[in-house]
Amino acid sequence: QAAAQAAAAHEMILAGAAAAGASNFGTVQLAAGFVPDPHTASGTSGGSIDASTWQAGCNGFVTQQPDHLFVASTAFANLRVMAHSQGDVTLVVQKPDGTYVCNDDGEGTDPIVEAAFPAGTYKVWIGSYQAGTNSPYTLGFTELASVTPGSLGG
Repeated sequence: QAAAQAAAAHEMILAGAAAAGASNFGTVQLAAGFVPDPHTASGTSGGSIDASTWQAGCNGFVTQQPDHLFVASTAFANLRVMAHSQGDVTLVVQKPDGTYVCNDDGEGTDPIVEAAFPAGTYKVWIGSYQAGTNSPYTLGFTELASVTPGSLGG
């Protein structure tokens, strides 16, 4: 009976994760004015899906499941989302309304998306230029103009 209860609890956890949306490297939840700024997360880029098939202007190969979920618990008048990697990576962000915003080479080979971010849940992918190529990266979120991808480390 204990095993059945544990299995049921595990299924509930999985169902909850699926309902909330799963990601490869975790969820980042921030509100306007967050500290420390920048907030960083890490992961490994790449996948087998060509992001340009999702929207023209998006580049790189990504996974079906987002690398990160970003929960904006309040609206951001201006937020910069960026990635730094030794490899040439791309950035794909799906907004809560289902539309995409993408960038490649915002600073050198590092991508930057800068925009107003209404409250909601965003899906974030860090892509690689070739399918099967993976690069460790640092993902950064900042409200400060002075923060650049190169200053994130990684």
